[in-house]
Amino acid sequence: MPRSRARRRSAEPLDGQDPERSQWRHRRRPPGPAPKRSPAANACARERPSALDQGPPPVQGFAAFLQNDWDAVVNGLTLQWSSGAVEGQVTRIKLIKRRSYGRASFGLLRTLVLAQPP
Repeated sequence: MPRSRARRRSAEPLDGQDPERSQWRHRRRPPGPAPKRSPAANACARERPSALDQGPPPVQGFAAFLQNDWDAVVNGLTLQWSSGAVEGQVTRIKLIKRRSYGRASFGLLRTLVLAQPP
């Protein structure tokens, strides 16, 4: 929660009296603006309590599972990181394994995976 102007003004004279306090106060501020939450993260946060309390049992279980690692859920919906390239490689390898199910040894599977470009 941001400080009000009156509170900031009331702290300024104290900073002049004690330069160490002023340095500490400026050091503890974040270096830039906080990342904005996406609309999906806001919707999840808004619906989570009702899903936990009033949803059908499968929805309650899923909401409880998400709540265990809520920070990761919000970060996944907010930050710009993507695991798309890794997921694409996994899908490609699974397709190769499915095609050669029961017929290929590990050595042949390795050769097929390395021989087919991504």
